[in-house]
Amino acid sequence: MSKSQHVVFSGGAVEIGSVGKVMLSKSGYWTVVVGDVAYELINDRDYFRALILLEADRPELASVLAELEGSGHAAFPIEKVIASAFLGGADYWAALALDWIDELAFEKKLLLVDHLKQVVDAKWAHQHTRQLATKALRAIQAVGQNNGG
Repeated sequence: MSKSQHVVFSGGAVEIGSVGKVMLSKSGYWTVVVGDVAYELINDRDYFRALILLEADRPELASVLAELEGSGHAAFPIEKVIASAFLGGADYWAALALDWIDELAFEKKLLLVDHLKQVVDAKWAHQHTRQLATKALRAIQAVGQNNGG
């Protein structure tokens, strides 16, 4: 796996090492800026452009995202980046995304159940990744059953 990307909050944006930044555009969409090119994250599938966030140190990114939210911005939907990783068909990103599952609130984990099921059955995913997806899925389902769901 790649080295952790250093992330900082600066000027209303989350800067991701020397790679780029994530910010809200004037039109209200989360946007990934790489060099001189800006990609608005309009629908869920667009969030693949923010996969690099999954390489960040989790506590550092959580702190930066909290700072971003505290500055008056809407919460960044990291669960959409995780879902995009599961949809992308690349074991590397799916494995990184699985490392982030425990960081999410239960309600956000529930949004990922169908994506996790796809990873469990994916031919492109390594056996270890499929096993981790199965474990995450069972943990979510167990909490749901304990909560009467």
